[in-house]
Amino acid sequence: MRICYLMLVLITEFVYKCNRININCRGVINFKMFQLTKLIQLVPYIPVLGMMLVFASLPFGFTKFQRISLFIFGIGYLLDLLLFKRFKGWKWSQDKWPFLLCILFYLLIPIWHLFETGMSSQYYLHCIESRMPFILYGIIGIIGLNDKFRIRDFAIVLAVTSVIVLVYSIVKYYQLLGGNWVWEGHSLYESLMVYVYSTSKSINAHMTFNMFMNIVLLLALFMFRAEGVQKWKRILMIISMVCVVIGITMSFGRTGALSMIFIIVSFVFYFLWTRMSKWNRCFLIFLASLPILVITFYPQFSNKSVTNDPRRVIWNVCAEMIKDKPVLGYGVVGAREQLVERGLNDPKFYHEYYESIYMLEPILDREGNVDKMQMHPHNIFLSTMMEFGVLGVVILLGCLLAPIFFIRCRYKFFLTLFVIIFSFQGVFESFGPHLLPTFFMFELLLWNYASDRDSFSLTRRSIEDKVPSVEA
Repeated sequence: MRICYLMLVLITEFVYKCNRININCRGVINFKMFQLTKLIQLVPYIPVLGMMLVFASLPFGFTKFQRISLFIFGIGYLLDLLLFKRFKGWKWSQDKWPFLLCILFYLLIPIWHLFETGMSSQYYLHCIESRMPFILYGIIGIIGLNDKFRIRDFAIVLAVTSVIVLVYSIVKYYQLLGGNWVWEGHSLYESLMVYVYSTSKSINAHMTFNMFMNIVLLLALFMFRAEGVQKWKRILMIISMVCVVIGITMSFGRTGALSMIFIIVSFVFYFLWTRMSKWNRCFLIFLASLPILVITFYPQFSNKSVTNDPRRVIWNVCAEMIKDKPVLGYGVVGAREQLVERGLNDPKFYHEYYESIYMLEPILDREGNVDKMQMHPHNIFLSTMMEFGVLGVVILLGCLLAPIFFIRCRYKFFLTLFVIIFSFQGVFESFGPHLLPTFFMFELLLWNYASDRDSFSLTRRSIEDKVPSVEA
């Protein structure tokens, strides 16, 4: 009997301890599952962080930091896509047409390469890599982004970046002059030219620098129209806009300066015109004309500076090339080889561009020789016509115009402004390090998929809502 009682006690104790162990295991497992769930909830923010880092690194060229940022964005995007199965319920919509056209534009490179006679495989790989954003972000644009992308967050990141970039450029200029703010024994204009040189060495060429600054200006103005923006954010936007004006003015970039003036004047007229009386509108016209007066005193807009621009002789050579093959073009390698061959045989091209400008700071290839293939048309439309003929130009125009007509957001005004300034810069620059396709594709992604793109207080709409209806 005692043995039975003892066995019963032992069995009861064993069951109790097993239950304790089971409860503890469940608690540990539940705690670990809770931690894992919280980590998974952070995954959608990884591509957002990656995209912010890429945007912030764009003024500095394709550096190691930008490669790491692109890796974070790519891995984060794939994890978010697969873990949350965002491809479920996907359907085609008209706002995906711009991204499809960008993919087609990129695919022209390998398709034309099958038939071209150009031999430079190194330059072909350079084109494949430098224009890859068209296909990579084009695919992402067709699939879509999550709802964690917010324009306001990107505006803050880029505003802070613009302040850092300007301060850094001024510090490098100050160091270059040996601790002086002005180049001793030289004019202010010559001192500013030293600043332009210093900025191109420490940060990037003025075209890339100015494009970045104008994007910051667009996002800062966007924040002024958004609802519920905190006071410190508005102050930050004002500081960033001051940095944009200072940076672009000191860079002596004509395209950047004109784009900045166009953005400011367009914003003022579009949002303030409907709220003004007749006399205030007259004052606004006078105020908007002031930047035009400033241009007349800008050294880079002088008659001598414009007439001596080497782009004229480059475009003449490009025009002759297009006359020979207007329909199908030469392909990316063939077009560049023809430009180098014909350009070096053209006396004006050789003396006014190659000898006077390109050879001052030539780009070297891997063997240390002058890479003549890096001479380019300084115009995306001429360049595309030379490479792919009429079809290429039609697709390129589709890439630029489709966002205006197919992407529907309540604030399309800012997207339209961006397309205009990007296209305007494309008139004077070719796709590559001075006109990054990443700028264009990221802006399309942001304005198309940002979750706060419609949270605004539109002046025109709010006024129209207050006007009584006159319908019968």
